Amino acid sequence: MSIFRNEGPVLSSDLIAEATQVTYAWWESHYRARPSVPLQTEVDPARTRAKRDPGRCFRRAGWREVDQRRGLIILEAPP
Repeated sequence: MSIFRNEGPVLSSDLIAEATQVTYAWWESHYRARPSVPLQTEVDPARTRAKRDPGRCFRRAGWREVDQRRGLIILEAPP
């Protein structure tokens, strides 16, 4: 498990997009392929600041909502 919190001047969506690409590059260099299952994250709306769309920074980085389970929003990375 990991927790993401941006405390710097760079947009969170830019950090997430870069981390996604670095993760894919690492997989490709070590396994010669991307992961066989999509990268996913869970966003707990109850633990984020109140806003109209929890997970906005992930969505702006190209991630899309694929499910909701146990009150969590499940987002998936772009291919």
